[in-house]
Amino acid sequence: MNQPTTITVVQPDDFIVCRHGRYLESRLREALAVCVHDQSRELGGLMHLRLGVSSSESPAALEPTDNTLSSDLLLLETFCRQLQAAGARPARWRVRVFCHSETAARGSATATVLDLVQAYFAPSPRPVECRLMSHPHGVQVRLQAGTGDLWVGGGSAAGSAAR
Repeated sequence: MNQPTTITVVQPDDFIVCRHGRYLESRLREALAVCVHDQSRELGGLMHLRLGVSSSESPAALEPTDNTLSSDLLLLETFCRQLQAAGARPARWRVRVFCHSETAARGSATATVLDLVQAYFAPSPRPVECRLMSHPHGVQVRLQAGTGDLWVGGGSAAGSAAR
């Protein structure tokens, strides 16, 4: 008998770590999702991080401040500590980053935040997988925490699959 699917929405500037049959989902608009999965422990987490830019801002306003980057780094550190507290082993993590930005070509905020995330996970034995996307209605990301299955699309979460 099939069990009902539990979908938990991860809000901007937040994260959730969980196990087994739960799906974690975020809708990205000028934001990124950091998806971490430890197959050996059957658990994963999703962090939804706003880039802090909008297409109406001037290019000079696109530079992230030290305070913004410090806050992003603190949230990332807390997310990773929660993963470890749940039993995930950093040496076994598969890290995938999905970023939605309409302003990537005009400013460096997107690149700065992506660089921060990639540098944070650089010591990991597995390379960080990054994907930058631009879709007029944002991007939806859904992670199955226990298996690491991932769906990414510009409409519904089932729009395209990435495994």
